[in-house]
Amino acid sequence: MDAPTVLAADTTPFLKPCEMADGTNTLRAVSISAEFVDFANHLSHAKAIEQWDRGFLKKHLAALAQETGATALKDLPLPAGQRTWSDDTMNAQLSQFNQMVGTLVAIEMAHH
Repeated sequence: MDAPTVLAADTTPFLKPCEMADGTNTLRAVSISAEFVDFANHLSHAKAIEQWDRGFLKKHLAALAQETGATALKDLPLPAGQRTWSDDTMNAQLSQFNQMVGTLVAIEMAHH
């Protein structure tokens, strides 16, 4: 395994360092749950929508606070209209996602 990250299936979002055995070698990586990727996508989309719908991020965070982690995240209740999926909104979402996940992976990799 050459990849520094591992995608794990779990209903609870997590990102954590891990070690795996590859014959006689111990490989170090960062394990990321699929639910963490969903969480980061939801949060980054809410942050992108916040640019033109003030207060949306706060509403989204309040809805996230009700999540228990026992089941998959509920779909993000999105505002109506084309701006929700516009190129500008989606570019902002991708930028936010890359910044959040990239920073968190880098912090976890620093432990190795």
